[in-house]
Amino acid sequence: MYNKLFAYAMKNEIEYKIEPLKTFSHGNVTGGVILDTRREKGRGLYPVKYRITFQRKQVYYKTGYDLSKEDWTLLPKAKGKDLKETKQLIISGFDIIESHVKDIKDFFSFEALDKRLGKGKKEFVSNAYDLRIEELNILGQVGTASIYNSAKVALFEFNPNLKFEDVTIKFLENFERHAIESITYSTLSIYLRTLRTLFNIAIRDGDVLASAYPFSKTANDGGYKIKPGSGTKIALTVEQLTRFISYQPPTKAMQRSKDLFMLSFHLGGINIKDLLLLKWKQIEQNELIYVRAKTKNTTGTETKIRIPLTHEAVIIINQWGNQDRSPENRILPFMPLDATPKDIRRITLNKVRCINKHLVLIGEKLNIVGISSYVARHSLATIMKNSGISESFIKETLGHTSIKTTQNYLKSFETDQRREQFEKIETLLKKQAAKNDDSNK
Repeated sequence: MYNKLFAYAMKNEIEYKIEPLKTFSHGNVTGGVILDTRREKGRGLYPVKYRITFQRKQVYYKTGYDLSKEDWTLLPKAKGKDLKETKQLIISGFDIIESHVKDIKDFFSFEALDKRLGKGKKEFVSNAYDLRIEELNILGQVGTASIYNSAKVALFEFNPNLKFEDVTIKFLENFERHAIESITYSTLSIYLRTLRTLFNIAIRDGDVLASAYPFSKTANDGGYKIKPGSGTKIALTVEQLTRFISYQPPTKAMQRSKDLFMLSFHLGGINIKDLLLLKWKQIEQNELIYVRAKTKNTTGTETKIRIPLTHEAVIIINQWGNQDRSPENRILPFMPLDATPKDIRRITLNKVRCINKHLVLIGEKLNIVGISSYVARHSLATIMKNSGISESFIKETLGHTSIKTTQNYLKSFETDQRREQFEKIETLLKKQAAKNDDSNK
């Protein structure tokens, strides 16, 4: 009977290939990402752990994830969005441990590793921010890491020794009153969403009690509700856009900024980062094919956007594009091929600042307030909407993941248009009243 059970267990392990997902070896220290099958947690799930071995002693660190044996075998070549993201986060945590082991391999001890990992300090929110920022940087999500860092700075200016247990509804209300004196509600909502994410991670990992969660989950549960913010979105009318196109800038630099704005417009409202990353190989049969970096990073999906190259877009590309049209070369000459994620963020920000500076100057000449690089995308969306183009087509062009996103996106402009129309009516009434006054004199 024992032999049969042993044979069945061995068959099960072989069938599911319970092997480490990733390993390392530095000096006398080895590590591995393993599925701990010693004890089932229920429903066929087992905890995923980081196993560190030193001088024959093994210590296990939690990842916060539980998987079935079947999912574990699928993890190395994960294709589904959820499993792919799980794999990415598990490995990023392991990479953090490995980087610490590398630094202390010559004087390694589990106490030293625990200190570096902040073990025993998980009640401090600052530690959670530091670990998350390090994870995001390893994943190449430098922009998101920067947002987390800004949120951390804002929170710890308010309370430098903040613990999760301190983050109550009252604390969040007080922080909101304090922060809104120097930042907008849109920025505040971004910062608080990072804190909410860290709270969820801490609860998932068993570091914080679920009962301590201060944020609202349902409409009437009494928790703190993060205000969504109302970022101002400006779109050019057809008349304004026509004047913008006709304007002749006095310098070459301003002309380039104007042309890059229009190239963004002609290429389906592509943002500047994606524009700078384009390669010649992405042009096929007179169409540009690309995947939005933002969507890829946040959803893990790679929905391809196809934009026909119009005559106007080709003229701008010919004017400012790379002369070397090798398939792997960039279309525009501003982003090096070997740029790191930090380089990409830095170069993109610098280019956006330069473009926006010139667009403001052009806007002053044309009496157009608030024009920036992103207005190209807003303008395209509203012009398409007002031209009767279907929302599903607009969704595909803008690269939105759902039609609801597109509808909400368009609604923000419709509000501005309604306000503009009513302001025009009021202006007409005032003009008529002035005429009446003149005639009565």
